[in-house]
Order: sequence, then structure tokens, then C-alpha cells
Amino acid sequence: MRPNGPLDDAAIGARLRASREEKRILLAQAASAIGLTESMMSLLERGLRPISPLYLMKLSRLYEKPIGYLLVGWSEGPDNLYALAGALRDDQRDHVLAFAAWLYYTNQVPRIRWRAIAPDGEW
Repeated sequence: MRPNGPLDDAAIGARLRASREEKRILLAQAASAIGLTESMMSLLERGLRPISPLYLMKLSRLYEKPIGYLLVGWSEGPDNLYALAGALRDDQRDHVLAFAAWLYYTNQVPRIRWRAIAPDGEW
């Protein structure tokens, strides 16, 4: 299944808030933990601001939720990664790819085989 169109900021915000509340973390605590102001965190949860890949990664770790779940409600797994990339706007995809390259070349994560992500060789 491949999603159509850009990501829904309001739905992302709702999943962020539900994940935070599930962990019983206050809005101010979550904001402080990832380096945002409480008002900016509130804007993200209300879907009034798009989330950057960096803060998405930080919240994924804080809430112990897969990034795919926070973005589009998918469970974790390689089957969803390629389809998830298709849901990103061009500017979002550029940020994610730049971040992935940084992780790869600074040895922050184990090297992976890109063909496992995109069997047809496309990203």
C-alpha cells in the first residue's frame, strides 16, 4: 500500500499527543526533553506546524514508537519503509535523505543494504 499526497500534520499531531499521554509525559516535559518550547510542541500536536525529521526522531525515541507509526499510523517493519518515503513531500524527503546520509557516513547506525529498502533500486 502506497499513500497518496502529502502527510497530514493534524493526524501526526494527534498521534504525537496520544503517544505522549500514553507515556504519561507532560507537554512541558516532552518539549524540554527534545529541545523545543512548550508552545512549539503544542503547535506540533495541534497539527499547526509540520514536524522536522530531527524532532520526529527524538519523539520516536522518547515515546518508544516507530517513526512510521507517528507519521502515518503504520507499525514498524521494512515493508512499510519504501511506501512511507512516497508519502513525503520533496522537501521532507530531502531532509530525511540528508539525515540518513549523515547517520551513515558518521557511523551513527549500522550500515544497511539499500536494496532491502527499495527492491526495485529506486528511492
